[in-house]
Amino acid sequence: MGLNPQAIACPAYLVDGWADSYTGSALRLLAALRVPRKAIIGAWGHIYPQFGRPGPGLEWINEEERWWKHWLAGERTRVMDDPELRFHIGEATATQTRMADIPGHWAAEQSWPSSEIKESILHLAPLRLSEVPTSGWLEYSADKVVGLASPEWIPYAEAELPQEQSSDDARSLLFEMPIRRATDVVGSPQVKLRLNCNRPIAALAARLCEVDPEGRSWLISYGILNLSFRDGFNSPARRLKPGRNYDVTVELNPIAYRFKPGHIMRLALSDSLWPLVWPSPERPTLRFDLADCSLALPVRPPRDTEPAMTISENA
Repeated sequence: MGLNPQAIACPAYLVDGWADSYTGSALRLLAALRVPRKAIIGAWGHIYPQFGRPGPGLEWINEEERWWKHWLAGERTRVMDDPELRFHIGEATATQTRMADIPGHWAAEQSWPSSEIKESILHLAPLRLSEVPTSGWLEYSADKVVGLASPEWIPYAEAELPQEQSSDDARSLLFEMPIRRATDVVGSPQVKLRLNCNRPIAALAARLCEVDPEGRSWLISYGILNLSFRDGFNSPARRLKPGRNYDVTVELNPIAYRFKPGHIMRLALSDSLWPLVWPSPERPTLRFDLADCSLALPVRPPRDTEPAMTISENA
């Protein structure tokens, strides 16, 4: 039985971290709740905010006291004056900092979903991401092992983080675009594809990476779709009909990340992400109709100032 957010009758404070595996659930719940609500999402993983790995951490007891005193003791702590969603925008990955503090800054949205965040569409073209549509077909044969540089489902230590991605990128179908100006992506990127396959069972993994001037590729977000569940997990699994075209969407894990000028945005597509996801039983060949393939990015416009908020980072 699924959760009905409208059945929640008490005020709710949601806490998560971008390096955790449940951030998507927190954002969906925040959007669906109809009670007084707040959320804070830091850089950390599946851990209490005060421990902050990766950092910066948060003196969580300060936040707890403000919340509980407001709702249980009737004290005016001004916690409900804060924006609905507060979050950390990173400028590097946890792998690059080796679980230490991630450079970036705290930001906020008065409500979620935010009307300020707009979808930016990039079209898939041979070897590149394009601002204008293209045409033609690209083919990918899943005869390669992709995923050894991928993260653990819930990384707790440095060794479990996603490693530098060049080895997996070399075995994937790549699309790239130089970053000309700082771009903040806040939310869940989506890859929308028209494809066909020569096998009845296949998966699709999409990785969004940032490539630095030294050529190193760092994983920013990823998403995986078992194509048998292309109509959603509430529908029965249905095998593909070889040669038939399908329109599918791969939703990537939500992020708050600043892509930096002089770097490269890279989208990598593959059949699986082993050992995080088991390979298909037969090696499929996927064909993509570029006229209907795109990357949708939730772009947050640059701001000179952020809404006033109380953040007490760990020293």
